[in-house]
Amino acid sequence: MPVATGRLMKERRKVGNRWIDADMTVVELCTILEPSVCYPYNDRYPVVDKRAAAVHLDSIVGSTMAWSLDCLTFQ
Repeated sequence: MPVATGRLMKERRKVGNRWIDADMTVVELCTILEPSVCYPYNDRYPVVDKRAAAVHLDSIVGSTMAWSLDCLTFQ
């Protein structure tokens, strides 16, 4: 089930100052379809300065983040 839309940034291999793994890609979060969903990779690739236990996608719209290639669909 889609939870958000984003823009693929396939030329980027880093999020902030961290290199991302080969099974991940970089996306810019554009719109949220399910606001209660948390960013699942915040432990490995944090998108906010403060380490929060859970970061909801609706609070980070416009952010650039790492996302699993296995969890993407293209339209």
